[in-house]
Amino acid sequence: MEELLLAAAICLLIGSSAFLYYYPIVTLLALAATFTVSIRWWQKKKLSLAHQENINKRIEKIKTHPEIDQVYIPNFEQTLQSHLTQLKKHLQDNEQDVILDLMQDLEITLQNGVYSNKDKVLAMLDDYVNTNHRVIHSEIKIAKEKINGISDEHSKSMQTEILDSLLEKQKLYQNNKQQIIHYYSQVKSILLQIDNLKLKSSKIAEGDQLVIDFKSDLSKTISQFDDANEVLDEIAKLNQ
Repeated sequence: MEELLLAAAICLLIGSSAFLYYYPIVTLLALAATFTVSIRWWQKKKLSLAHQENINKRIEKIKTHPEIDQVYIPNFEQTLQSHLTQLKKHLQDNEQDVILDLMQDLEITLQNGVYSNKDKVLAMLDDYVNTNHRVIHSEIKIAKEKINGISDEHSKSMQTEILDSLLEKQKLYQNNKQQIIHYYSQVKSILLQIDNLKLKSSKIAEGDQLVIDFKSDLSKTISQFDDANEVLDEIAKLNQ
């Protein structure tokens, strides 16, 4: 790829040199425009590469946490949108107009209950996987041992406060871990229900029963995202 770009640049320089002799202003403007576009393209490319590198690093770190790895879905927003697009097409092919009207409500619900909290959950996830939990566990063990060996009440009280702080920190991390697992588990559940709805739509002739099933199944999952404020509370506590 780099060789092709280099060859193109050489051809451009040769062509522009000849063209420059006859049309200097036009050539200079064309070269300036080409240079500007190239810079913008390279900046976007660098951002894209950096973003993908961050995703790859996150995935590698998540692999060391099996419970999270089981439910984690990279770029789940795009995955959900892709499944929804396929479902819409399938509903159109099966003339399920009632459900198609309901899809708008679903997308609004997903936006308010799922997508809006994505960045916050990702921040919590990165904070969790980038923390050395073994060090915290080791510090707690050492603090307990120190308390058992201290006879002075004042020193013992200070060490107890340190221990309590470490235990609280460990508890918050565990709570955040459960929130992360809960969030991505629900995303997987929504994806599964969308796929199930696609299967149902091809088997049910009338749309009424499909609407009932759709509302019942999906509302149960979406309602669990009402706990999003709890996620934010846990992040706030952790950052204190």
